Amino acid sequence: MKITKSQLKDLISEELDQSITKDIKVHLQSDRELIRAIEELSEKIDMLDISIDYLAAATTGESPLSISAMQGQIGRGARPKMSEVVKEEVIKYLKEKNEKV
Repeated sequence: MKITKSQLKDLISEELDQSITKDIKVHLQSDRELIRAIEELSEKIDMLDISIDYLAAATTGESPLSISAMQGQIGRGARPKMSEVVKEEVIKYLKEKNEKV
């Protein structure tokens, strides 16, 4: 069976198209998986941030919501002031620890 130049070009073109299409599909799939993994990680980081806001609230006497709002306005360097009650407890604790050492 004899193949003409035109038929050969068509066959080669078709094979290349199939190969390129397959490569694109593989890359798109891995891109989707990467995007999904990044989104999941982002959600976990957001949850961790909320947990840290609650921890900061417990040590400063502020509300977690006000800490989150302050960080949203000023940035992550925002530092809430420690309530006097918490401050006294921390000082008392540190003095006790220092006396034991």
